[in-house]
Amino acid sequence: MELDALRFLAIALVLVRHLPPMPETLPGIVRVPLHFLYEGGWTGVDLFFVLSGFLISGLLFREHQRYRTIRFRQFFIRRGFKIYPPFYLLIVSTGGIAIVNHWNRPWKRIVAEGLFIQNYFPGLWGQTWSLAIEEHFYVLLPLLLIGLTHFSRNRTDPFRALPRIYLSLVITTLALRVGAAARFSFEFMDANTFVYTMLYPTHLRIDSLFLGVLAGYVYHYHPTNLRKWIGPRSGWLLALSMLLLLPNFLWPLLNTPYHYTFGFTLTAGAYAVIVLLSVVHGFRLGPIGKRLVGAFAYVGARSYSIYLWHLAVLMALQTVLPLWGATSWWLTSLLYIVGSLLVGLTMASVIETPMLRVRDRLFPSRSRPLTLEPSGSAAA
Repeated sequence: MELDALRFLAIALVLVRHLPPMPETLPGIVRVPLHFLYEGGWTGVDLFFVLSGFLISGLLFREHQRYRTIRFRQFFIRRGFKIYPPFYLLIVSTGGIAIVNHWNRPWKRIVAEGLFIQNYFPGLWGQTWSLAIEEHFYVLLPLLLIGLTHFSRNRTDPFRALPRIYLSLVITTLALRVGAAARFSFEFMDANTFVYTMLYPTHLRIDSLFLGVLAGYVYHYHPTNLRKWIGPRSGWLLALSMLLLLPNFLWPLLNTPYHYTFGFTLTAGAYAVIVLLSVVHGFRLGPIGKRLVGAFAYVGARSYSIYLWHLAVLMALQTVLPLWGATSWWLTSLLYIVGSLLVGLTMASVIETPMLRVRDRLFPSRSRPLTLEPSGSAAA
């Protein structure tokens, strides 16, 4: 339940980030907190990255703990059942609209989406760049872990090199980000060029996913030490995480070099700590709090479909509502949030969940329950 609740937090941040521009006439009591959440809303994707690294690596770690092997084909097929049907439904249905309405270079955009390179070349939708990074990660991670199992002499824990690998990776990606920031200036290029140069490429962002892998490694292979270390420090670790996240909610992303250099690294670190605190300690809540978090977790477990469709919902509203004479920011925003949730939950029920049932029947999971047996779990 805890990890699905964090997924809800991630999708909520993304939804706020993509709200229609707020009018100046909006009351300060509404505009100030929404502006605060808007500025930091982009970190919802980074939270998704850390969660994906933690959960996906956990599947592979538990498979190895049980069978002493990792089957790449089995893993990738199971990922495909999860990712591809909802994704390609979005691309096929909206790709047709793009062609009919003569969007700019629609076929090139469709190809970029279909090949999962839309984080290097423009695709149909602004949110799918993160899915390309995740797809690349789904290939690289199992191959890395399989390689470690072949070359390590430690049959019980062949992944002891992961901390060193992550350290090398984070130094490399950070150096690449700093180098890119030094070469390019936002003042001299448009936002579209900027995001494909600084924000979207896999080689600049994959360290966040691998930090989730590192957290998963410690969680699955050193649970006792993890509990002992986190236990007396949980309060200040949470406070430190909040402090590291704060600049993201205060300073604009696109013209604050801190964010797209060191900020990505520290943001991932803060979310990794929050993930570990959540799975080690759980949420200590009363009956009402448990029901509320349970509702959040229900939505969070279906966040993939919500994430896929939320910009399509927003575009449809911004196209249709003005034709009806409805231009109110309040109405558009309310329908966008509610519509994104309803469409996403419906797509999860109609497409995603049935495909997962087929997957589990044809290709049963080789992973066993989480090592520390937290009070809740999240399907990956």
